[in-house]
Amino acid sequence: GRMAQPDQVMSALIRQHGLIEVQSCRECAVILKAFSIAPLATGDRTVILTNTAGPAILAADILQPAGVRMPQPSTELQQYLDTQTGISMQLKNPADISSNGLAPLVYGTCARGLLESDEFDVLMSFFSLNPHLTLPDRQIGEVAKTIKKPIIGCFLCSLGEFMSYDLSVEQFGVPCYYDPQDAAIATKALIQSGNLKMNQPELKGLHLT
Repeated sequence: GRMAQPDQVMSALIRQHGLIEVQSCRECAVILKAFSIAPLATGDRTVILTNTAGPAILAADILQPAGVRMPQPSTELQQYLDTQTGISMQLKNPADISSNGLAPLVYGTCARGLLESDEFDVLMSFFSLNPHLTLPDRQIGEVAKTIKKPIIGCFLCSLGEFMSYDLSVEQFGVPCYYDPQDAAIATKALIQSGNLKMNQPELKGLHLT
């Protein structure tokens, strides 16, 4: 049952002991999935790569009030990505590549360039699950295999479509969700836990309450 102490006191106590506070069973399941698949973040600089703006903005609205930084790519990084893809995009953050992102090779090249740089610690990868499109999941998996930074995938689709899709990209360390809010919660937890581990190395495990 709910403990009698004020919420703020309990929240402070939870943080002091290296715990992560969750608000529901669903949130707990979302975070546990992320912990079981992805590496912890070593920093909080997060970039969202997407081919549709709306869900990415929703995720950003969850991350930024929690203190997660979403810096803009430098001019040098923007120019590098344009050169590597052969397309003038001048990506920002969220990095909306719109119709250019329909090509898996372009999407994968942008994902690799963003994470290979020293400007970002975490990548959120948004893409539409559409039978008429080739998804960039293979390219994202290749990036995850070679760059040991967290990547969180978000298939923009219904639950039924998500459950029927082959989530083989998860074997490369990319936890996938269909709800932008779940993906943002998972991202926030990987960042918070990574920060706890760096600041409190005596903590041997990750705990939720």
